[in-house]
Amino acid sequence: MNHKDQLKIDDGNNQLKRDKIKQLKEEIADTDRSLNAISKISNQNKLNTVSSSHSIDDNHHQINNPSCIQSEATTRKKDFSFCHQQKSSKLIPKYAFGRPKPSLKESLNNRPPTILMSNQQNQKKIFFKISWTPINQYFCCCLIGHVGISNTQGVVYDFKNHFFIGADIGDEELRLFGRPTKDLYLELDNEEQAARLQEVLKNKQLMYTTKEAVVGRYKFLRNNCHHFVADVLNTFRYQNKSNYTALWVWKQTFFHAKYRNFKGCLRTYSTPLVLIVLGILFLIFFLIDHFLELGLLF
Repeated sequence: MNHKDQLKIDDGNNQLKRDKIKQLKEEIADTDRSLNAISKISNQNKLNTVSSSHSIDDNHHQINNPSCIQSEATTRKKDFSFCHQQKSSKLIPKYAFGRPKPSLKESLNNRPPTILMSNQQNQKKIFFKISWTPINQYFCCCLIGHVGISNTQGVVYDFKNHFFIGADIGDEELRLFGRPTKDLYLELDNEEQAARLQEVLKNKQLMYTTKEAVVGRYKFLRNNCHHFVADVLNTFRYQNKSNYTALWVWKQTFFHAKYRNFKGCLRTYSTPLVLIVLGILFLIFFLIDHFLELGLLF
């Protein structure tokens, strides 16, 4: 082998080495690019984490040290649910000093519904009611009234006259003596009792309106509207009792029933109050005239 052949072999080996080196450089460049991309992604994640932590710290600092920026307050005026105080480090809620008091009309009209009411545990309770209305235009006494009993839907059944049971709702409740002024709410346990109460009321309505039945004849002292309500409660066996009387109905409606509104309360006591005022004025004028005759005055 001469010198030229040896050079050719050396050149071929060097070319192979150069190709391998070039390939290794390309692989190293690809690896560097991938590492740079990974580092950029990790840096971006770190920046996001840091920015979120800074925002949380800023919010926490804003809560501990409240301060209102005018521009933010104006742009978010509707959604601004808290008011801040510059001098104090405490957060003052919007209703820290109590919610605004409702008007008299709103507070009086906020009476519980007839059918369902929710307690603090969000458990619905079923109610029916005994309604009471005064009959001052006839007896001038707030102690005497007309009563009716309703189902869970608010339909009031009342013993109005001979063989006549009314079943009215809304503006027609107890139309014989005007709309009721007081309601006594009684609680039921479940829907089955509500259905059974409706069945009892329907049966009593049919019984009292049958002209052959003795119970359908109205008597002021012995068989009136209070007796009808007590009869329904006894037949229904409310709270597993069957000893309800007209006196019990009168006591419950007089002492425990709640007035619907101020107008109803005024209508209940208006006639007795007028009579009392007139009696006092008559007594004063009588005493003045008597003292004038005796010469004790002037």
